[in-house]
Amino acid sequence: MKFKYFRNLNKNERYSTTKRQLKSVFSNIEMDVLFGLVRKFEFDSRCPNKPNIVGNVVASISYSRDRTVDFSLYPLLIADYSNSASDDFNNQILLTIK
Repeated sequence: MKFKYFRNLNKNERYSTTKRQLKSVFSNIEMDVLFGLVRKFEFDSRCPNKPNIVGNVVASISYSRDRTVDFSLYPLLIADYSNSASDDFNNQILLTIK
């Protein structure tokens, strides 16, 4: 597992999970984890049927043709993302993703 940080967070921002939590859940999966590659999730321009998403996207996963997995995390305002939401993401969503 490789971790890449592309920008420092502002004092009022956070990510939905931590490096430690990702290592504990995905320890047996080889992937690149990208923290803050872009500030906001957007669908690929080649995607013909883009669903409407309401709310903030906190993470995305892509699987490339060269069989690599990219797990991207997006920065969120602390005011918009509570500790209970982070706990739910770490304890339920990450296990579902795995």
